[in-house]
Amino acid sequence: MQSVTDLKRSVSELEMTEDEALRELEVERALLEGELVPLREKLLADEERLEMLLQQSSALEEKCQQERSHHQQAIEACQTRLEQAERELDMLEGRSENFTGTTDEETEMLETLKAQHEAVEAERKVGVKKLRMNF
Repeated sequence: MQSVTDLKRSVSELEMTEDEALRELEVERALLEGELVPLREKLLADEERLEMLLQQSSALEEKCQQERSHHQQAIEACQTRLEQAERELDMLEGRSENFTGTTDEETEMLETLKAQHEAVEAERKVGVKKLRMNF
């Protein structure tokens, strides 16, 4: 009988120890959950911020690409104008070499030739500026 009583007491003590351990585990779990909630909130906020930054980065990349394309088109247009001006200059220089006309006509030809030289030089300067803007 004594041994049954001792066993019951031992079982009772073990149950109390188990209950106490379970309560401690529950408290520990609650504490960990309490620590986890702000971490989850921060993670969510960080993920939202990251998504916003990725969208901004994508928008900026697209804008940069559009700007590059715009500048490339402007450079190509400038190059075309320069080539046209150079062709006209070559044509005028060819005419001036074989020119046979009055002094007034020669003066006019030289003024036209000078104006075309200036136009070519102006297009070259514009082209150089546009190239520098791209780099």
